[in-house]
Amino acid sequence: MTTLEVALLYATWSKCTETECFLSQSGVALTEENLLFLEAWRTIDRAYIDKTFNGQSWFRYREDALRNEPMNTRQETYAAIKKMLATLDDPFTRFLEPEKFKSLRAVRNSKCTYWSRVVNWLSIGEK
Repeated sequence: MTTLEVALLYATWSKCTETECFLSQSGVALTEENLLFLEAWRTIDRAYIDKTFNGQSWFRYREDALRNEPMNTRQETYAAIKKMLATLDDPFTRFLEPEKFKSLRAVRNSKCTYWSRVVNWLSIGEK
């Protein structure tokens, strides 16, 4: 059993979080970048439909990535997240950096605003 698996097992029996248990068992300090990667990993773990994760051990992938992927800068962490998502081989699962996500939301909101004006205009015209 790996240190991470022991930490996860211990987390189910105690009140510490998964990350706190991993730290206490392994003696490894996680950086802010590691925590960002873990947040992305956890999001996929909870929400992804294919629970086989394209035939891979999802927990093992997390452990290997934390050990082997460079995550010293935000760009390296984003690259590690994109690499993780690529292993799922799913064209509908993507990672958008915050700036790109904000741009997408702005476009979507502007279109919604436009269409709500059209609907309002049409409904006013019908009266």
